[in-house]
Amino acid sequence: MFTEIFKQSAGTTRHEETRFDRYAAYIIITSACLMPLFFIPFSVFSLPFAKALLLALTVLIALLLWFIGRLQDGVLHVPKSMVLAALLAILGTFLVSTFLSPSFVESFGGVSFELGTFVSIALLVLISFLGAMLFESRVRLFSLYIALTVSFILVCVFQVAQAVLGDSFFLWRGFDANAASFLGTWNDLALFAGMTALLALITIEYLTLGRKALFFFYGVLCLALLALIVTSFSLAWGILGVFALIVVVYRFSLVLFAKKNGRALAVRTFPYAALLVLLLSVLFFLAGDALQGAISSTLNINKLEVRPSWNATTEIVKGTWQEHLIFGAGPNLFVSQWLLFKNEAVNTSLFWNTDFQYGIGLLPTFAVTTGLLGLLALLFFLGTLSFSYTNDPRVGFATVLLLVACLIGTVVSGYFVVKRVVAFYYYADARAAFEERGDIARADYALGKAVQFHTADLFYRSLVDVRLAQIQRLFSEEGLDQEVLRTRFQELFGSAVALGNAAIEEDATDYVNWFTRARTYSALVPLEIPGAYESAKEALRGARERNPQSPQLVLDEARLEIAHGAKEEGRKRIQEALALKNNYSDAIFVLAQLDIDAGNAKGAIQSLEQAAYLNPNDSGVFFRIGLLKYDIKDYAGARDALRRAVEIIPEYANARYYLGLTNFALGDIPAAIAEFEAIAKTNPGNTEIGHIIERLKGGQSPFPDAGGSSLDLDEPPLKE
Repeated sequence: MFTEIFKQSAGTTRHEETRFDRYAAYIIITSACLMPLFFIPFSVFSLPFAKALLLALTVLIALLLWFIGRLQDGVLHVPKSMVLAALLAILGTFLVSTFLSPSFVESFGGVSFELGTFVSIALLVLISFLGAMLFESRVRLFSLYIALTVSFILVCVFQVAQAVLGDSFFLWRGFDANAASFLGTWNDLALFAGMTALLALITIEYLTLGRKALFFFYGVLCLALLALIVTSFSLAWGILGVFALIVVVYRFSLVLFAKKNGRALAVRTFPYAALLVLLLSVLFFLAGDALQGAISSTLNINKLEVRPSWNATTEIVKGTWQEHLIFGAGPNLFVSQWLLFKNEAVNTSLFWNTDFQYGIGLLPTFAVTTGLLGLLALLFFLGTLSFSYTNDPRVGFATVLLLVACLIGTVVSGYFVVKRVVAFYYYADARAAFEERGDIARADYALGKAVQFHTADLFYRSLVDVRLAQIQRLFSEEGLDQEVLRTRFQELFGSAVALGNAAIEEDATDYVNWFTRARTYSALVPLEIPGAYESAKEALRGARERNPQSPQLVLDEARLEIAHGAKEEGRKRIQEALALKNNYSDAIFVLAQLDIDAGNAKGAIQSLEQAAYLNPNDSGVFFRIGLLKYDIKDYAGARDALRRAVEIIPEYANARYYLGLTNFALGDIPAAIAEFEAIAKTNPGNTEIGHIIERLKGGQSPFPDAGGSSLDLDEPPLKE
């Protein structure tokens, strides 16, 4: 019955659209204008999630109106196009791959409709379908172009305002701190600028415009090219250059055709604008890196966007296809395959602990997540980008029934979208309560509400953190009856274990969920709770199976062994971690801590100096060297190490704190005062620093009861 709906009409009469079709088109146009600027003013909502949410709401509302329109006029008008078949093939492949995925929830919708989930692909397919249905009119299509153009102009205005005014441009603190631009990354802004330049170029070259309109679109083209020059993304220049070349060739072919037939040429037949865009595209595509370096340094643009290389991505594809050739590992599960098959050489790079969600591009990423069939479906789609439309016959009873079912399905989908948004609202509330205010009770309540609206491993992991904090607070309370203490502890610990298991049930492929279970049991190992060590070790083994190249997990195994009292076994695990990452400063520091516990401070310092040699710009290593030398009263050596830490990060308050104490121990009081005054500027609410400065200026010791500060490696004196 489904295929009967899409049969070609025998006639060619165009149906009259209903007012609901117009409403749906207006919704899409408005959304297109708002999309680049849209964000949710809560820091927990990332820009990609905010824009995915707006897209979902747009699709659901427009689809709902379109269904109502079809029920009103009784005519189903769909395009007859190979593109539609290709889109359905992509959607079908993602659907099958989702059902075969080891983590259905993660592949279906993820946590926040990430690109690559089945839901995100379905939304893109539906918006493409609605575009074909509702934008057959040139006037309406031009309205969409204008909406995108206006949106781009506003983005540029706001981007410049943010660059000039900084964070004070926003009256709230909820903008995504990880976003480099209003669209997310600088590359996203470059692609949007390239699309706007292309739309302006097509409008200039193909439409008959008045003088004012022509001036406007030339201005838009110049603005888009300027934005491209500033952001300078080679892929955006390459795409724009290809389309500009097509425009140039087509326009020149018109000139030759007109000359051959003896016809007069129009004034704007020669493609000056397209030719200029083509030349600029070639220039910046070939020399973009050199030009970008000068532009970035001049405008102070930090354009660091990292992704796996072609070779690294190819290795992931090969490893995945050996096990999941046809349908891949599952949508949105590239990261799990990255952790399984990444080259060991990655551990020596700066991004050794980065969990990449995507490969070098979408095609190779989807080759991993949806396999060979998904890759072929995407290539089929790219090869069939041509449209032809037809009118369809009157719709029978069965079709009306199907449309009503689709309408209900759209409403239900909207319900689930709203539930997820409400869940993230409570999650944002919980994070603010837990991390900013330390309100554990409020965080517990908000996360409980979030789980009621939408179950996600992220929420369960956060609840585990809350339970561990509640256990820590329970043991810090004084005067509690032992029976009450034991009963309450058993309740909290049992809840933490159950929540950790729930996170694994949501997504057993994510090593972080297994690591959360390990943290739960590891917290009890120092308390000598029976079975805690064995359970933590088993959970860490599960995490390592899903992320075998991670030196961090090996180091956590070492910490577990040390907490269990097996220090020699812990030392062996540290060596394993260093074999995976020979410049792993955290592992070297734990090794140094073992030496300190054994009374071998000099051996610990040697280990840390090795880390400093491997990581000459790691301020944390120099800080730790300074602490150890301060503890053994090698104040001159401590001063050199701490000075280096401050040189690397001038705002490193804890390094300045101990540098000030070191200067005091060396008798350089003015230098000590200068360090603490620098700390006071970055920590204006810290009264202890003020008291230390007063005592130093009065010729006294910085501490009234001792000549110096005791060394505490685990609890630094200042919160960075």
